[in-house]
Amino acid sequence: MPAELQYVDWKLIYIDKQISYKTWKQGKGNFTHHNLSNIIKVNRTELHETPYAITQKISKKGNVEYNFYDAKGNQYLQVADSDHGHKSEANYGLHGEHAHWYDKRTEAGIPIHGKAGEIPSFIREKMGDKL
Repeated sequence: MPAELQYVDWKLIYIDKQISYKTWKQGKGNFTHHNLSNIIKVNRTELHETPYAITQKISKKGNVEYNFYDAKGNQYLQVADSDHGHKSEANYGLHGEHAHWYDKRTEAGIPIHGKAGEIPSFIREKMGDKL
């Protein structure tokens, strides 16, 4: 196991097999470029945004989704502060908070939203109370 992984990350990669170590490492590298004090509030999530942007969408029920974009402005990760009322997402975090990686693409190049999983440790540490 790579020394930089915490248990939650190791489980996400090697047990749950939701993402590859390469994708996790790219996500961690991308995340270092984000400015958490400059989150853009949006009404609709887009798959493309300004490079290294973070957007925040608040649902009608008050749930919050954070969307993270890479150097090319492609969404690579979505983090939600609740389970949205979905039983499959209720098992993550303390309140169903979870993440969806966009590490696969269609033939047309459109990112595909992966299954819900635990929030990576590097994000949970930096976002803290926002989650």
